[in-house]
Amino acid sequence: MEYAITTEGLTKVYRVRQTTGGKTETKEIKAVLDLNLRICRGELFGLLGVNGAGKTTTIRMLATLLEPTSGTAVVNGFDVLKQPVDVRRSIGCLLPGERSHYWKLTARENLRFFGTLYGIPTRVLENRIKEVLDIVGLSRRADERVENYSTGMRQRLALARAILHDPPILILDEPTAGLDVHSARMLRQMVQDLAASGKTVLLTTHNLQEAEEVCTRVAVIHEGRIVVQDTPAALRALSTGLDVLEVTCERCAPPGTQLGVATPRPLGESETAGKRCGTSYAGISAAAAAEIGNGTGQGGPGETGDLYLRRVEAGTAEAEATRHGPAERQATEDETGEDAIAGSDCLQIEELVKRAVGSRCQKCSVTVSRRDEGYQVVVKGRKIADEFPAIAVTLTNGGWRVTGFNVSRPRLEDVFVELTSSEKPVE
Repeated sequence: MEYAITTEGLTKVYRVRQTTGGKTETKEIKAVLDLNLRICRGELFGLLGVNGAGKTTTIRMLATLLEPTSGTAVVNGFDVLKQPVDVRRSIGCLLPGERSHYWKLTARENLRFFGTLYGIPTRVLENRIKEVLDIVGLSRRADERVENYSTGMRQRLALARAILHDPPILILDEPTAGLDVHSARMLRQMVQDLAASGKTVLLTTHNLQEAEEVCTRVAVIHEGRIVVQDTPAALRALSTGLDVLEVTCERCAPPGTQLGVATPRPLGESETAGKRCGTSYAGISAAAAAEIGNGTGQGGPGETGDLYLRRVEAGTAEAEATRHGPAERQATEDETGEDAIAGSDCLQIEELVKRAVGSRCQKCSVTVSRRDEGYQVVVKGRKIADEFPAIAVTLTNGGWRVTGFNVSRPRLEDVFVELTSSEKPVE
């Protein structure tokens, strides 16, 4: 595999003289320690770290702006110490806090000036200026003074300057810092397009969502050392956090048709008989309920079913009949039946989900709740989101239609906080 940038044991130590109580001593500040990087050609590589972690120091050493204390760095096949001029020809840099333009000149004049410094022939330069202005979307404002540009426009012009001599490697130090949402999104898209065209991009950023969105690989630097480097997806897997999978489903088969799953309890004989007359008579005999429902109760002339119920039933049944009318008793019975079915459904769904994940996620938790026309299932566990296809198939085979789902995974930000909060680097 061919690498665009490699470092071996790259180290930068600043020596600062301090005077305390009339005594002068030299203090060492270790900005970067034993840094080892391998960045492939055509890769969009992100370097992440808190303030003072060593990101900008690393960038400046690779750009030949700082001399390493020890170790080696090779950029595009050239050693940064032995072949600095060749390194500079191979890279385009966008650094923060730099006065990258002459504000009294227009964008076109700025690019013409820097193109001349790069040694680009005049006939080639004018066409190249037009190309890069199109790339960064400044063609219509190219002849305005830079002092009238917004922050986002100046940052885009800085990117145009970095790619003017068509270098194979771009080094971008927090390119979207200070930009509004729209400008940052536009610049990110430009960077992605440049990487897609074959350029190698080394990007430092504080914006972890940005790194997760655009980078093919990222490295986390902490206290001058690389603590971990991998793809954003692989780094998310290092998190101790849990996936949260939410699935909504509804029944697509009659209750009791699922194979191997318990069915809701059917109504008792007396309940069925009672429902035939539109009234719930739970707790009385089937024969008595049938007589009431058919209008053949043994009471005297004009005696209603309720009066007959009070006459033939005692205890709790008598008290309940006196307190509630037929319609209210029917509603109570219906609610009780629905609750029983819902409870049974929840158990069925939970059983199906646990069956789907099996031994692959023994410590996951499953919660099922009733929602309007269906049920909501919340499953929490390590990498449980990967089990959604199996869960969906198992629910479907069990007589349930999946109507929606949502996945929440640990974010790169969560992993970053875990890694940079620990004192010991992850090997």
